[in-house]
Amino acid sequence: MQNDITPPSSPASDTPPGWTHWLTTLRKGVGAVNVNNLWRCIFWRLREYPPEGPMPQCVIDEILDLKAEIDRIHRKYSEKREKQKAALQRSQLLATQKSAAAKKLPRILALWQSRLPERPYCTNDFETGVRIRPTGLAVTLREIQPNKPWENQCLVIDLDHAHDLPVDVPPPNILVTNPVSGHRHAFYLWKTPILIGPNASRKAQNFFTDVAIALRIALNGDPAYQGTLCHNPLHPHWQLEILVQKPYQLRDFREVLDRIKATHRLPRRGRQDDTLASLGRNCATWESCRRLAYTYGPQQDLLDRVTADVNAYNLQNNSPPLSDRECHHIAKSIANYVQSGRHQLFVSRTHSPKLQAQRGRNSGKARRSRSEGARATAVALYRDGKKQTEIAEILAVHQSTVCRWLKAYPKICTNLIRIKAGTAGKSADRTARLGRKGAARHRGQGGGFERRGGAPGAAFRNPATPILSSRGDPPGEG
Repeated sequence: MQNDITPPSSPASDTPPGWTHWLTTLRKGVGAVNVNNLWRCIFWRLREYPPEGPMPQCVIDEILDLKAEIDRIHRKYSEKREKQKAALQRSQLLATQKSAAAKKLPRILALWQSRLPERPYCTNDFETGVRIRPTGLAVTLREIQPNKPWENQCLVIDLDHAHDLPVDVPPPNILVTNPVSGHRHAFYLWKTPILIGPNASRKAQNFFTDVAIALRIALNGDPAYQGTLCHNPLHPHWQLEILVQKPYQLRDFREVLDRIKATHRLPRRGRQDDTLASLGRNCATWESCRRLAYTYGPQQDLLDRVTADVNAYNLQNNSPPLSDRECHHIAKSIANYVQSGRHQLFVSRTHSPKLQAQRGRNSGKARRSRSEGARATAVALYRDGKKQTEIAEILAVHQSTVCRWLKAYPKICTNLIRIKAGTAGKSADRTARLGRKGAARHRGQGGGFERRGGAPGAAFRNPATPILSSRGDPPGEG
């Protein structure tokens, strides 16, 4: 800014005593050189000298400098307004072109364009870097981000070959070919976008991951391609082919998945990989290494330890590996967070003793409820004279499991009586307590399981519990 300003004139011989150049004084303050302050300075200078009286040459030069600065500021803001007006006109033109092109696009391409992120990553040349731009400007570039961060509208597979597509695999909706190398990007669009992330369905994410891997294997795609950026089907640089107008669903690829599973071993992913691997290698590396760093706690050599963990994970899991600079910044981010002590708040919220105990109780209840029917069936079969090994084969469990169920026979009887009688609430709790007290009293008297009758193969029963029929009914019912 100061290069465009006329430098203030040097004070002449007729400079008044104590005189100060106002423009030089204003430049010393931040934001002080503005139109209002400059006009005030001119007014103050003119007020000091009456119109009919003489005015020193230094004051005349200063007023001219202040007026020149005001003109420069006006020109600057006038140019800025012109640029803003031109940018607005360009954006309106792009919006008009986009709407006009959308009317002429095939249905599958219009669907793909309508689901693009609001500000996707895009570029014309990877050597110049990747930028975030509005969708109207991003669709004019060669490479673009096809999916939103937590939503997959399509699956993009990188085909680094020019071979024909296999006939036993559903063809992709869109095929974008590089005219120079012949390599292609195959687009499979989903009828309903697939949600990913911590709040999405784990089962749907696993199914989507398996389908993506199976299609990549079937089409001989590049396994290192993450799908963050893809060839823009709307750009005229690429050769566009539309093979299928109707979007797919995940169940359409079940046969392909079963066939690939029969000949290939699909890699197994953990929960955190299913959640963030779709965002790229950087996010997967950060998510995998941060939890291990939480166990270190604040220490002097924390950055070195985290850097070693990040480098080891990078070499083992990322293909191609991340650069040393990227690994350094990932490790630095994790180390700074742990060094601040804020990770303890995360641990207290997710892995406190109270939460862990509640998770254990919920797990035990779920496992017991799943095996309740099998326990009752084991008791009924044992009463009918079946051996434990035979019961284990029928129920597809281990023989030691059947033995453990039969030892807990009094509790099973109590639960069956409660279910049969339809007890609930306090009556159910009272029935369970009476059953446990009866079993404990019987054990205290030295009792155990006794053989009913004398016939070989007769079932054992506990005298403290009622006798059940082969269907599990108490005596006198059924």
